[in-house]
Amino acid sequence: MAERDYLTTRDFLSARDFFETVRDAVLEGERAQRQIKAMKAGEGIRPASLFGGRGGGRDASGMARVDARIDLESVYERRIAEAASLVAAARDVIYGRDQEPGGVAALVGPVAADALFWRFCKAESWHVVMASCGVSESTCRRMVDVGIDAVQAYGISRAIAGVGVAEG
Repeated sequence: MAERDYLTTRDFLSARDFFETVRDAVLEGERAQRQIKAMKAGEGIRPASLFGGRGGGRDASGMARVDARIDLESVYERRIAEAASLVAAARDVIYGRDQEPGGVAALVGPVAADALFWRFCKAESWHVVMASCGVSESTCRRMVDVGIDAVQAYGISRAIAGVGVAEG
């Protein structure tokens, strides 16, 4: 598998900024998908008017809606791909790369890794993060902070490898 061109913590103000950017990208991607889905739903067959059309500017074929959706999809396609790339990079930071133990999970433990994953890669609420990790909300928040601090201290590429200061 080819190496990805990973961002470094220098590409962001901080590791927290990196994870917040991932979360924002996930939320934007979900919003784009919902908007496209709503537009597709509006493309269905429309009943004819009982009182006759006024002619002129009306789109009789209904293709204007389809064209607008296709145009929007092309704009959102790039954003959705960028979000997927950021999520993949964050997943590697959290769990390591290519099934090798590493990431935040190796540096500070699986609870911190899972809390980071659910909060940022899945953009979930604290309630969902808490339920997914099986610990209290305050523990989840603390574990997220611990994980982010580890990434900030070691850097993204070292965090991916699960390499701390002593190993490096």
